[in-house]
Amino acid sequence: MKRTTLVILALSFLGCDKDQWDDCITSTGPEREEVREPGAFQEVDLTDRIDVVLEQRASGTVAVVAGRNLMQQVRTEVRNGVLVIANDNRCNWVRSFKPRIVVRVPIADVERMTLRGNGNVTCTDTIRQDRFVLQQWGANGTAELLLSVRTADIGLHTGAGTVIARGMCEEKVDLYNGTMGPIDGSELRSPQVSVNNSGVTDIHCHPTSVLEVGIYNVGDVYYRGDPANVYPNITGTGELIKLD
Repeated sequence: MKRTTLVILALSFLGCDKDQWDDCITSTGPEREEVREPGAFQEVDLTDRIDVVLEQRASGTVAVVAGRNLMQQVRTEVRNGVLVIANDNRCNWVRSFKPRIVVRVPIADVERMTLRGNGNVTCTDTIRQDRFVLQQWGANGTAELLLSVRTADIGLHTGAGTVIARGMCEEKVDLYNGTMGPIDGSELRSPQVSVNNSGVTDIHCHPTSVLEVGIYNVGDVYYRGDPANVYPNITGTGELIKLD
């Protein structure tokens, strides 16, 4: 068993770049904050176990909070208007990241988010955009959003991550769940809400005028308010449930 462990460690070292050779043997180090200027972006693509905080800060800048020995391998780069946030440390499996790596992002820059990892997303202020889009592909964290937008599109395609959205949409909200993660939009008011629940967990929403609902699996759809027009299309075993 000991020999097997040594072989695995050796192979891990062989896969490392020169600046990652000590990745498996150094501690995370004392926590520090580093301000970076990756440039202008409109979208955030988040991978790995990194938390994102959306806050008021200078456009085109981010602040990375991490252990000193991890900082160099926390990637924050802009590609074609997309801020890619990733952890390039190779030996994450031998470490316990406490506290977690955090990247602070200017809230006014973010029109779209793609979640792929285990990180959480929080807001210290309101997201104000014409249209806001969040897509989840294999993510398992929790995203808590405060919105003031014209339209919003939230889609959970794969993974077990949770989205909690609050605030107001002036025109329409589209909610899609094709996976195991719930969407709680019970405090996200909108004149029109369109829901597609093809997953196994529930969607909560708050339409004020029109509710379009498709239920194609076992997940339920709960709605608040008194929309005058409700259009259900239910072929799964999930239910459409009105809350008092």
